[in-house]
Amino acid sequence: MEFLLELLELLFEIILEGTLELGTSRRVPVVVRILALLLILALFGGITLLIVIAGIHVLKQGDTLVGVLLLAISFLIAFASIYMVVKKIRRKR
Repeated sequence: MEFLLELLELLFEIILEGTLELGTSRRVPVVVRILALLLILALFGGITLLIVIAGIHVLKQGDTLVGVLLLAISFLIAFASIYMVVKKIRRKR
């Protein structure tokens, strides 16, 4: 099981780094760069949205501390991912 998780982590890292590199390379056509950056946005947005939904669900069940913690984590993930993408794009230019 641990091997499978490490393999998935490696694949996810390769796909993410490749997509980010593709999205910031000037040798790639603009349309492909925009699609690659939209894929990254959809990936991080989906993960963040999933955590937000889990936080809201937990809040509705009455566990306020865990719900607020999940919502805070989701906002931190959103801001950190936006910051990292903007930083990477600015570094390339």
